[in-house]
Amino acid sequence: MPRRRVPLRSALLAVGTLAAALFLLAIVQMRPPAWWAPVAPSDAMAERAERFEQAIVSEMHRVRDSEAPWAVRVRESDINAWLAARLPLWCEHAGIERIGPAQVRLTPATIDIGLETHDLPAIAVARFRPSIEATALRPSLEAASLGRLSLPILGDHAIRSAAIALGDAEGDLRATLVRALRDESVSSTFELGDGRRVRLRDLEVRDGELLLEFETLRAEPSPR
Repeated sequence: MPRRRVPLRSALLAVGTLAAALFLLAIVQMRPPAWWAPVAPSDAMAERAERFEQAIVSEMHRVRDSEAPWAVRVRESDINAWLAARLPLWCEHAGIERIGPAQVRLTPATIDIGLETHDLPAIAVARFRPSIEATALRPSLEAASLGRLSLPILGDHAIRSAAIALGDAEGDLRATLVRALRDESVSSTFELGDGRRVRLRDLEVRDGELLLEFETLRAEPSPR
């Protein structure tokens, strides 16, 4: 039985239609997530971000009468003001290559972090479900996406790329960030300049805000 030949014009039309459909689908999928609206840097935003940073530093270093737990409430809007105005300065000081606009969205139990980079065609988004396990903070990377296109959880290649992007950042800082991307637990305790230690005891992510509970531990006596 002779094989039926498809007219060249029909074949080209079909291929063209498929290509156009795939192109439109790619455009839709690469659009930023609906919540993406990074804060534009301004003098007022810089002042707000600096006040927020100073308030956090002040609370962390406050001398307390006991080791009783204490808590802070962090608003999503304050975090995004800090990301717009202070993160570029922090990256420069830490030796990390300058990154594009970043934004955080806080929803019940999860934290979405969006980032615009020059090597990706769309906004990269990672969703974390953080928790405290004993004396460690577990970031729990739950999902990743490029624009609105869901991606597999970051693999070794993506982790290596992220490590390279961190450039010449200090070793401890770089190791901590890479461990977080690998979904590995990181210490929830850090030491202050006077030897005291601050430990994150608990956290709760709510809609638009983050509740953090800490305790300040006395400095350990120096060995004689």
